[in-house]
Amino acid sequence: MKRLTAVAILLLLSGLVQAVEPHGPRTPGPTSKPAGGVMPVMPSTIAAGSITVKAVQGTKGGPKIEAGEVTVELYGSGGKLNTIEAKLDADGMVTIEHLPLVVPFRPRVFVKHGGTSYLADGEAMNAQNPTQDITVTVFETSDKNPQWEVTMWRVTVQPGEKGEVKVTESMVLKNAADSAYLGAPDAKGRQTSIALALPKGAKIVEMSGALHDCCASVIDGRLQSKAPLSPGVSQLELSYTAPMSGGIAEFNLVAPAAAKDLTVFVPKGSKGFKSATLKADDVINMSNRPMQSYTISGLSAGQKISVAVGARPAMVTTGSIAVKAIQSTKDGPKIGTDKVIVELYGRGGKLRTIETKLDAHGVVMREDLHR
Repeated sequence: MKRLTAVAILLLLSGLVQAVEPHGPRTPGPTSKPAGGVMPVMPSTIAAGSITVKAVQGTKGGPKIEAGEVTVELYGSGGKLNTIEAKLDADGMVTIEHLPLVVPFRPRVFVKHGGTSYLADGEAMNAQNPTQDITVTVFETSDKNPQWEVTMWRVTVQPGEKGEVKVTESMVLKNAADSAYLGAPDAKGRQTSIALALPKGAKIVEMSGALHDCCASVIDGRLQSKAPLSPGVSQLELSYTAPMSGGIAEFNLVAPAAAKDLTVFVPKGSKGFKSATLKADDVINMSNRPMQSYTISGLSAGQKISVAVGARPAMVTTGSIAVKAIQSTKDGPKIGTDKVIVELYGRGGKLRTIETKLDAHGVVMREDLHR
């Protein structure tokens, strides 16, 4: 009888709970209004995420940052999931809460200050990493060229098998001013901070660093960025393909600003390489492949460096053999610089005979074994 009474009490309590919350606990909505896209509905058992954005003034003596517009874009593996609009408070901060973590995402934050947007990318967010603080440094701007420079310029050219070459340009940029450079307006009022020349028929593969797909586009054969060039040191990387004609790719590398030096890397043995201004330098090992480097120093803004390169050389790998001789007779003499003969055999028989000698430790290694 007591057991039946207990069961009845539990059933009664369960009914009361359902009466109070017939649809389960309610999940509060986001404090910032989504501008587009649809995020998945967050189950009550899944933790919510939050992002705190803080804007910092980077120009000495610049005005206090407050009430600026903030845009947060959330990206998943398949692309953009949502866009959230918000505003900074009087302290230059805003927290965006109740972000569903059913689908992992990576945030990209834009803060608008003085009519210019500044960008910062966040880290991946999921149930294990539900919160994140993102600081965006903003600057006062100028359209006067601060005579920014390229302190390092590296270009890797990889001839492909589909009648094209892949070119990757990496640069370190320095803006010595204390304001962000926007570029002087052209006849159409467009401002360009960084412009990189592209070969005719080039196709963009990837960009990163100071180049963003949101703020860069190809106009008149140049990749033009309208993102502000912030003070200090920044980096960029651009990869693109250039077509071959008659088995040769010919193109110009154009300095976007004064550059201290330029180094071009090409697979050693590439056919048809030609450049009137680059000088051969060291051979560098990259990803277990020898790359011939060519250099030039002291480039002026707009200076062109012509390059021609053909098919890549056949891939040749090498192996190594280490031989160690051990004395197995008790109290026998120490193994010294004895003669060693190495015979290499393939399917058709003997390929090569190598004669060498052991060192004082009874060891020898040969690394020039082609295969």
